Amino acid sequence: METVIIDNKTDFRSKTGLRVKIYRSITEVNEGAWDAVAGENRIVCSHKFMETLEKSGYGDGRCYYPVVYDGDEIIAHTSVYLMSTEMDLCAQGTLKNIIGTVRGKWKGFFILRSLECGPPISAGNTISFKSGIKRVEVLALLCDAIEGLAKSLGISFILFRDFDDEETKFYDLLKERGYMELHNLPTAELKIRWKTFNEYLDSMRSNYRHKITKRMDTFVKENISY
Repeated sequence: METVIIDNKTDFRSKTGLRVKIYRSITEVNEGAWDAVAGENRIVCSHKFMETLEKSGYGDGRCYYPVVYDGDEIIAHTSVYLMSTEMDLCAQGTLKNIIGTVRGKWKGFFILRSLECGPPISAGNTISFKSGIKRVEVLALLCDAIEGLAKSLGISFILFRDFDDEETKFYDLLKERGYMELHNLPTAELKIRWKTFNEYLDSMRSNYRHKITKRMDTFVKENISY
């Protein structure tokens, strides 16, 4: 049975009939249909990555998956996470003690609750579009759904992250909805010279290669996928 939070046949339906469903588990969305939209070489957007994140216990009921449908076909999707950030992370001494005392009575004191559209443990964004669709209309529909979800959860802070430089021009559409652009921490890109994982292993010294293959054998015995 689908755990649908919002089946927006009215509130979040576009004039062209597109609609959004928000799921609580990635397992309720067909893997093939999801990955067909996510595309290749976008690991953090893949169904398997989302499922692994859920099974790790990280999600703990904080994951939401807005999916845009044209009829019964998935044409866009993303992942959204309910986050709680302690604003006193850098506080020390007396201030830290005072905040801790107050928080003993009011659990949510000085804690920012937000919805983050983007992978919580890696860089990049998780908004995926089927090629050839009108992305402007679909992004607006996704925003409507995410903002509606935030309202239902009593959250007023929404964060869309992380966009590469070549993506920012399109996502300037978010500014028209009142969002502010903030620069994130810099990322690094590695040029991998090995074409396959086995080629990478072969390039190692024998002792390093032995350690890795031994761990891989352990994963197989424990039925752990990687």
